[in-house]
Amino acid sequence: MDWVCLDFGGVLCDDRAARGAMIALAASLVGAPIVEVRAVRREKGSILAALEHYADGAEGFDPLQRRFEELVVESPAAFGPPPYDDVPAALGRLSARFRLALASNTVGTTRPWLEKHGLTGFFSLLYLSNEVGFRKPQPEFFAGLIAACGAEAGRMLMVGDRTDTDLAPALSAGMRAALVRRYPKPLPGYAVISSRLLAEVADQRRPHTGGKRRRQV
Repeated sequence: MDWVCLDFGGVLCDDRAARGAMIALAASLVGAPIVEVRAVRREKGSILAALEHYADGAEGFDPLQRRFEELVVESPAAFGPPPYDDVPAALGRLSARFRLALASNTVGTTRPWLEKHGLTGFFSLLYLSNEVGFRKPQPEFFAGLIAACGAEAGRMLMVGDRTDTDLAPALSAGMRAALVRRYPKPLPGYAVISSRLLAEVADQRRPHTGGKRRRQV
């Protein structure tokens, strides 16, 4: 294995509350009810895609995205919580053996979050959707990630907490995949790919919900 590629939310930190705060900011920015923006985000797959829905074309989206990112950085609730307690040590162990990439759907605040918490130096590559122009689970995202790493897909491991956007498309791209279970959540398509997962990593502080391997995060 040459590269370990990690998702952000659900792997490095618990971003569930931050997503809710981001939706509220987006709703205030576009002047739409929160429940409506939440539904659009669910349909489109990301908050930035939801903003695109409300923007007046590409020219309208760019300033809308910039203002949204500014609001997120200024809002502690939306900017996100600190990393899980075990993350810095885990990144230290992994980076001593492999090159690490952060491969995530993001809204432009991941770099300052990593810097704030002293995690930037662990990563050889930050492959972020808002910068590369593609989002998981688009095949173009994973093709670009493989190209950016300059490695054979089979020597790259995608680590994520979602089967539908992280692991299934990574496997389709020829990568290997490992599932992180930080908290109970639906895993669409899990039965289809479970036998192909390299490992399932359970948070020892929470009950394990199944899977073939239980390892400390």
